[in-house]
Amino acid sequence: MPVPASELISRLQMETDRAPDNSPEWRKRLLYFLSKAQERVVRDAPFLSREQEVRVIMDPDVASVSATDVLQTTSDPWVLKVALTSPAATGTRAMWEMEFPESHSGKILRVQSPADQPSVGYERTREFVVREVWAVPIGGGVSEIYVSLDKPWQGPAATDLEYRMFTKAAVLPPELGQVLSVKIHDHPYGPLDAMPAGEYDNWNYARYSLDNTVPGVPRVYSRGQTTYLQAPNVAPTVAKTEGPAWIGPEPKGKFAYAISLVFGKQEMWLHSGNPSAQSLLSPSVSRVQPWNESAVGPSSDTVDNSGAGADSIALTFPNYDFSEGFAHVGSLREGRSGFKVRIWRARYSSATPLDFDSRFYLLSEVAGDAGTYNDNGSETPDRNRPAPGYSGVQQTLQFFPCGDARYELVVRGAMSLAPLQSETQIPNVDALAVDLLVHLAKGYMYEAAANTAYALSAFRDYTAALESVMNRTASVVPPNTVVRIGWGKSSGGVRRLYPQYPEEPTEIS
Repeated sequence: MPVPASELISRLQMETDRAPDNSPEWRKRLLYFLSKAQERVVRDAPFLSREQEVRVIMDPDVASVSATDVLQTTSDPWVLKVALTSPAATGTRAMWEMEFPESHSGKILRVQSPADQPSVGYERTREFVVREVWAVPIGGGVSEIYVSLDKPWQGPAATDLEYRMFTKAAVLPPELGQVLSVKIHDHPYGPLDAMPAGEYDNWNYARYSLDNTVPGVPRVYSRGQTTYLQAPNVAPTVAKTEGPAWIGPEPKGKFAYAISLVFGKQEMWLHSGNPSAQSLLSPSVSRVQPWNESAVGPSSDTVDNSGAGADSIALTFPNYDFSEGFAHVGSLREGRSGFKVRIWRARYSSATPLDFDSRFYLLSEVAGDAGTYNDNGSETPDRNRPAPGYSGVQQTLQFFPCGDARYELVVRGAMSLAPLQSETQIPNVDALAVDLLVHLAKGYMYEAAANTAYALSAFRDYTAALESVMNRTASVVPPNTVVRIGWGKSSGGVRRLYPQYPEEPTEIS
């Protein structure tokens, strides 16, 4: 049964007979010792990390469907225009115009001019990372589609750029650590095979030109490059203001704020949080999970508006589109850096009765160039989305073959270790590890107090308890038993990449 940190703190105090005035500062120290113990337990016994299942989407490639369905250069070298003039382009337009402008953010865009094609095609193929895709209505139900890039177009002006946009790797959420298995949802094939990255590169023939692709049902996955989104370095400034006034229904109180940066959007159907307002009758885009997410930056000063006034709270923070060079007024790239700013709020008091803790929870999301946000109580924090206690580094998975359609991938893995910041948190370890956490935390506590003898005794208790857990969780397969699991075996005991049948029964001999 999951045990919250508050119960572990109570055990620590009882077993050590130490509760110096039970101050918040002392309890915060105990949370730190428990967080440190959690890290050690998972290092010594990775199988004790709690497991989680997440879903990621692989979109099919978007590519030129005819000589008239191409990209064009614009007056802004960081922006290309999508020209879809062929009747066959209806499906292509739908794939460009997805749920959100940020849906394509992070994908790879390969561009090549037919008029400038050498004998070896890949030598003149240009590759970009998509920042953002957006549509500008021009009347008659028609829109012009633009795409902003991570680097500028440096070739001559062109109106005939063939293209292919594809997902190079699926980004996993930061809370997912070690990947244990991957399967395709609602598909007859069994789990995908894991492959070392070097071997994967040999299988997945490099797509040097626009037409050198191997689409199909993904059957193999490999760990890709990690991604990193730098966290903000400054805290937002906060101040009470009467314009606009606090309107609620959130009660007034004492708060602190922080911000993070996000990039891209996942599908709303799979990754949408709680409503952002009590009266909202449709899903909120601000609560849809991003592809990339930084760690949360420094906390602001606290601000208390629980008095008699009707003060709302004004936040000020940097313009991140300006930081990226995407704030030039009148340019096509203005406001199209692909970054969004997330607002996180911690509550320390409430003017009316409310169940809360002091962790930071997701409050809102604004454009990268917003620079300000006003908290007037109309938005409700998402209690299912506490601030991530991670560094901003995220794993990616790459697949072979590349998807020939939309695939929903079910990824099972061990949870990353979020530091314990609140006594209501549940450690990200199995219930079997409770005693281990307490023994280790006691050892760290005695060690910090320079009580070497008691610290060594606690560490010995930890070692004995760990050995006991190891014995309890040993394999259920009897000794000297050979287990062969798989679909489609070829000579020499090597599994075929593509099975003749979707899945064969498990054999135990």
